[in-house]
Amino acid sequence: MDSQWHRRKPPLAALSALAVGVYFVWHVSAGLRGGINMDDLSNLIGCTTASPYELLIALVRLDQPVFRPTGGLLYCAIYHGFGLDPLPYRVLCFTLLAANLILLGALVRAITGSGFTGVLAALFAAFHPRLVDLYWSTGTVYDLLCFFFVFAGLLLYVRWREAGGALGLARWSVLIALFVLALGAKELAVAFPFLLLLYELLYRRPPLWFGPCLAGLLLGPYLLGKLSAESPLAKFDHYRLEIGTSRFANTAAAYLGDLLFRPPVAHLVVWALLFGTLVLAAALRSRHLLFAWCMTVLFYLPMAFIPPRGLYMTYLALGGAAFYGAILLSTFSRPWMRALVFAASLLLLMRGYRIQRGRMGGANALSQPLIGSALLELKRTGFAPGRGAQVRVIDDPFLRTEQPHGMTLLLRLYTRDATLAVERGETGHGGNGLILDWRVGELRIRQP
Repeated sequence: MDSQWHRRKPPLAALSALAVGVYFVWHVSAGLRGGINMDDLSNLIGCTTASPYELLIALVRLDQPVFRPTGGLLYCAIYHGFGLDPLPYRVLCFTLLAANLILLGALVRAITGSGFTGVLAALFAAFHPRLVDLYWSTGTVYDLLCFFFVFAGLLLYVRWREAGGALGLARWSVLIALFVLALGAKELAVAFPFLLLLYELLYRRPPLWFGPCLAGLLLGPYLLGKLSAESPLAKFDHYRLEIGTSRFANTAAAYLGDLLFRPPVAHLVVWALLFGTLVLAAALRSRHLLFAWCMTVLFYLPMAFIPPRGLYMTYLALGGAAFYGAILLSTFSRPWMRALVFAASLLLLMRGYRIQRGRMGGANALSQPLIGSALLELKRTGFAPGRGAQVRVIDDPFLRTEQPHGMTLLLRLYTRDATLAVERGETGHGGNGLILDWRVGELRIRQP
């Protein structure tokens, strides 16, 4: 415990938490200006064909091969309320980022009993320039939601177990509901039952087997649905599993390189870091370090055997790594040193990220200004064809991008009409439909 950390007036923990909050807002809030991008259009198009009821059924029926229904429900809720206005989507993501930071700090404190360690973990997880996708793209809402529901479930479980007594039907229902929502957000939630089991084995005597086993029972139908040929993930090559130590090391090397602002590191570095941190936890006989190590590895394993993508894919694993780093640093920090340790950590992170923050070049690409300008033109011209109408687009600007079907998605979502027929070119079979002419750099709508 670190009672000295809390007894100072004003409390050092409160001031440090405030500093983390300011640091987070300073670096991340620019993402509120992010716009609608192509990932959003692809994710939203299902809202015009699937009802919220169908998504709810897919969420409860874990074996259904439906793409992440929890995120779909959130997307649809905002879309039906605000259309393609990007601000509500960005506010949701920013709120989730802030909430996840609080949940991580609270979980670390609940497990370790140390407010200093919790604040330090939140500081380490607050910002990284290479996590730009989380800050600017609503397409990463699946990762944010998965983190939120998994860590909320872990926090409640730890607090209820620390309080003693039976959890009861109501509390088990809450935990299972959070687990189902996490599974519906992203596949990394499969780590949840194993983390419950690990907590019981490390911290409780005698361990309670019911909770981990109950949550584990849900994994069977869920994995059957995800690994089936009908799963939406099976359609993408970058989600194709390649089991083996080489793929594990290649993927980890790419992510570690990204984390350190370098090319992929050597495989030797991957194995040395993986087993070195485990040996260190064992040498220090630290349950906390072992729990944090297992958390990091468990969150990494579901993506260890697919090709690497953006660093944002490691969002949950980085939460575990921040947990590990905070415990390690606090282990060697005397109580009187903790304010100095926190201040030094904050200053080092700010200095180290200052240059790299200016290289968050992905922010502009993620916002995809072409979509924003197209939306402004549609609003300016009052584009409103009837349901099931036909339109013809001349000089479609999306044909010059990697997303040639972007205009079709955009127009159908803008009009909330999945049956809208979109043709391209000077001539077509559009009948008496409207013509959208982009040849002069701005949209002009005219009759054929």
